Amino acid sequence: MIHYTTHHPPTPPTHHPHPHHPPPTTQSVTAINLVNQHGSEGRLAEQFTRLSDKFSSSHTNYHLVSFDFHKECGATNYSRLEVLWQALSSDFEVFGYYVSTSKGVKQQQGVFRTNCVDSLDRTNVVQGMLARKQLEMQLSRLDALPPNETLASYYPEVCVRVLSVFVLRVCV
Repeated sequence: MIHYTTHHPPTPPTHHPHPHHPPPTTQSVTAINLVNQHGSEGRLAEQFTRLSDKFSSSHTNYHLVSFDFHKECGATNYSRLEVLWQALSSDFEVFGYYVSTSKGVKQQQGVFRTNCVDSLDRTNVVQGMLARKQLEMQLSRLDALPPNETLASYYPEVCVRVLSVFVLRVCV
């Protein structure tokens, strides 16, 4: 027998502490807030920003980047992700990635955490951009991608295949 009740337990805080406790191998967190900065999501954005500012005042390894995805990109103008990339690129370079070679081990120094209401399209597009940038960084390190080249410019056939599989424009 199923029993229904009108009493709902309180929802967990919107600023749950888990983003501030990265895995032990990382030292920094850049939170990317993708919610709309106005309208009904605007209140969430304000609260998240307020709590992030409070947290970052005592944790110098945490910082927030807000990016109103729908305002900047609309439905499909993903070239506007360049605005977000400019805000993230310095952290991206510092964070690096894990690599183990005969010369030793290099640890990743930070993580990106995305905050979004639906955790689907916006998050996937931004995480796809970060994944592509990471792959480009690693290919450059291996001399498989010339400096200042991108996957889209140097390996366009790879991007066509990615687009056909994932449908999203991650190779902008």
